[in-house]
Amino acid sequence: MRLFSSQQRKTDTVDMSVIHKKNSIRLTQHLLCLALLLLVPTLVCAKAPSWHSSLSFPKEMAIDAPSGLVIDQARKRYYVIDYNADQLVSFDEQGQLIDRFDAMGRLKKPVSMAFGAPGKMWVVQRSTNELLYIDLNSRDVRRFNVSKTSGQPMLIDRVATDDQQRLYVADSHSGRIFRLDDNLKITTIFAGKRDSHLIDFKIAGSTLYALDSQHQQLHSFTLDGQHKDTIALKGDLDRPVSFVLDSHGMIYILDRPQGKIAVFTAKGLFKYGFCHRGARRGQLNYPSELHMDWQDRLCVVNQGNDRIEVFKH
Repeated sequence: MRLFSSQQRKTDTVDMSVIHKKNSIRLTQHLLCLALLLLVPTLVCAKAPSWHSSLSFPKEMAIDAPSGLVIDQARKRYYVIDYNADQLVSFDEQGQLIDRFDAMGRLKKPVSMAFGAPGKMWVVQRSTNELLYIDLNSRDVRRFNVSKTSGQPMLIDRVATDDQQRLYVADSHSGRIFRLDDNLKITTIFAGKRDSHLIDFKIAGSTLYALDSQHQQLHSFTLDGQHKDTIALKGDLDRPVSFVLDSHGMIYILDRPQGKIAVFTAKGLFKYGFCHRGARRGQLNYPSELHMDWQDRLCVVNQGNDRIEVFKH
């Protein structure tokens, strides 16, 4: 007696062939997934440059709580704002001291500065909440109460100028950026959401970028104040206080409490981070500002460690 017909045996043979084929495909897929899992960390590491401290200054003098930094890209100089010593200190590209300037004792708790017309500079003075306009040749110092000239309460934290020497200020009272005219009256307002607080800004060509620390977003505007874009920073940030963008559109965010720099894509995706809190060279202690110099090096105002830290990769 035959238990299975010849037709059934053929069917069973075909079924087993299909099963073997499917199992073979699944095995190949699993092997490919395993290979990708092993390969991905290598690819990620290869994309993350190894940043290290290439310069740390000053060495021959002390700066007590540096509050800001301005970089002269053309002349390759660093200008450090020495808050507690009431002075501005310049250094060459090797971090060697060039000069000190205290406006004949008229600087009182400076927090930010920017170059205006040739031989002129703007300085934000915290003790009196004033803007100083300094002529470096004549040493003349003019003082302005911006709250009076603008017609509204204002507490300026940061100041910058564009290619046309037009003046921009970050007002911590309102959380907005303002462009001021020659009479220090507001001509243009840069603002994010209703409850946003813009604390740092950079001007690149015809675009103004501003950091909203509260919502961890980067806004971009035209220089006429038109909002262009909002980039949500998707990463592990505690309290970002400053930022800079490189020529490839990568975004570098300075996290003050964590003492680290987080790197994001132009779309706000987290790529990698580096640095951590500490007092040694290459470590950050409550840093306050982040800039990029003429060699595409990251320059950090390492406020808690009383120095400027320069990183390269």
